Amino acid sequence: MIVTNKFVLLNFPKTGSSFARKVIKDIHGVNSGWKHKLLKIGLGVPKFKELYFEKIYDIKYINKCGVDQHGCFRQIPDEQLDKVIVSIIRNPYSRYVSAYRYGWWKNNPPVDIEEIKEKSPNFPELSFEEYMKFCLVYSRRGMLKECFESKPIGMYSLLFINFFSRIPSVTIEKYLNNGIVDEFSYIKFLKNEDLNNELEHFLCSMGYRDKDLEKVGETKKQNVSGSDGANLEGFYTQELLEFVNKYDDYFFRVFPEYKIKTLGELSKFNDC
Repeated sequence: MIVTNKFVLLNFPKTGSSFARKVIKDIHGVNSGWKHKLLKIGLGVPKFKELYFEKIYDIKYINKCGVDQHGCFRQIPDEQLDKVIVSIIRNPYSRYVSAYRYGWWKNNPPVDIEEIKEKSPNFPELSFEEYMKFCLVYSRRGMLKECFESKPIGMYSLLFINFFSRIPSVTIEKYLNNGIVDEFSYIKFLKNEDLNNELEHFLCSMGYRDKDLEKVGETKKQNVSGSDGANLEGFYTQELLEFVNKYDDYFFRVFPEYKIKTLGELSKFNDC
């Protein structure tokens, strides 16, 4: 989580948040230069902070684990909540492929590996189709146990709710009972599909100078999985496309502009 004097950036994983963090750090001189040295010895008035938190999920479902830069909305310090809250989202089709190719899940299985291998003997060598079903069964499994009773929720939707909802358990309960979806109007979302332009316009609206905005064009993509810009049609079948549309219904209710119905429409996300 990055905090400046005007806004808070929430780093939603696999959406381009590492790129945005790098741009903002470079603008504030955090990574190198005399500004960094002054801040390090306690001189000057810092306009930048990077906060690290436990990777929490709703306590009703999941235990706390680990510490990293991906602090979620409900971890924002109270004194920072009056600032603009900004984050980045990405279409689910590209994000699933990116997460699959990045492979973090291979070395960090959600349950004991022997339990996984009972159903998936080839783990971690899973096809994309096997990975998608693996996500639905195991990812955030404590939450999915309750969801399966009435309306299963896809991994991306669960992550989105856990990351951005004020009270995730309430959001999920409302959705499962009567389809009410939070509008998340308290967060400014930049879209990964046009991130350079959207980030530049956002920083301009926050008062950054033209010289600062040049950092957006100068910065390379960060933590690229090898799937960014991939041909998505090579991963999806019509059945898998409908799989995403069905189980990530929650996300598509919040962002209906992302939902597509045919494989041919995937091409518009190939550079994302």
